[in-house]
Amino acid sequence: MTKMMVISLFLIFPFFLLYVFFILKFTFGWICLHNVEKTIAPTQLPCVSIIVIYRNESHNISTLLHSLEKLNYPPDKFEIVFVDDHSFDNTSDIISAFFEQNKQFRVQLLALGNDIYGKKQGIEKAVYHASYSLIACTDADCIVPENWLYEFVNYYNHHQCRLLSAPIALWSSKTLLEQMQQLEFGSLIATAAGAIAQQQPIMCNGANLFFEKEMYFVLHNEIRKKYHLFSGDDIFLLQACKKHYGATSVGFVKSRGALVQTLPLKKVKDVLSQRTRWGAKTKFYTDRFTQLLALCVAVVSCSILILFVLSCFKVLKWQLPLLLFVLKFLTDFPIMASWTNFIQQKRLLFYYPITAVIYPFYIVIVVCLMFFKNNTWKFRPLSKKANDKNATFAQ
Repeated sequence: MTKMMVISLFLIFPFFLLYVFFILKFTFGWICLHNVEKTIAPTQLPCVSIIVIYRNESHNISTLLHSLEKLNYPPDKFEIVFVDDHSFDNTSDIISAFFEQNKQFRVQLLALGNDIYGKKQGIEKAVYHASYSLIACTDADCIVPENWLYEFVNYYNHHQCRLLSAPIALWSSKTLLEQMQQLEFGSLIATAAGAIAQQQPIMCNGANLFFEKEMYFVLHNEIRKKYHLFSGDDIFLLQACKKHYGATSVGFVKSRGALVQTLPLKKVKDVLSQRTRWGAKTKFYTDRFTQLLALCVAVVSCSILILFVLSCFKVLKWQLPLLLFVLKFLTDFPIMASWTNFIQQKRLLFYYPITAVIYPFYIVIVVCLMFFKNNTWKFRPLSKKANDKNATFAQ
């Protein structure tokens, strides 16, 4: 083994130590998280504005609408604010027709103008038009559980956090690719929850989010600095909240009653494209701890693959990359096992060894795409005038 290789290993090893320390710490945080047992009286339920930003979701929106219809929450205590981000299918028509048949709900239909686009600006417009001081967010391709709002407001009532996150799982996971997404996605959610429990919030997901309207407007100028990016509306909001109000202002509702389900991606290229968008925004993070953790994850995964390749050329012994792989495997396993138990899908653990082997290759590809691919969310429409109308179907 050359002197340069020894030096490289000494540089890599601290990242492995940090990775093991933080993952185990967040695993402990996740396991120790408990749902709020206290209940809030029906007469004390606050009013909530539900926000959904959509673009060309005609194939998915009906599923969300039917789940919203079944919410176990008084219809006069919430409203739904939809914002059309330049759709050119019939999603808006489906929404309008649905609520024409369900007039007991208060609904607002908004649309972004030609000069603005993207989820961040859609959220801004929705929050501005929201009638109530508490905001719940989900996506058009999701299913929300019956007690979704109740779980949020019950936790909020007893903790008074400024921003709440909650679990998300994939539904209809059948293929190997979908099962692997379920595991990876679940590890991210559980790790994020454990970090929140340890008062070191690092990420959340906008498909299952709850926050104060007042907080959003206080942080508005900070959030606007990230409008040029195509994603990250959730994480940048969390980082701004953490910076302004402190880590204790962020909470996580660990309850299956708050578990939102979303669709898995069907193609490998779509998974890589989505993860590349997620990874590309890390260079814009302002939170130093989140930057450090992202660097540790990248270095650990990439170095395992690189060292295995070098061992194939007999530059170093194969036992070293194998040892590091086993170390990462054993570090990640407890949170994976706890997550699959939480979502009641323990069978997913059978796919964990396959996922663990593929993951270093996957991270290297994503890192490469981050530097060489032009990342966008969904393409902008070339021609379509978005009507900026505020339609209320039921008061």
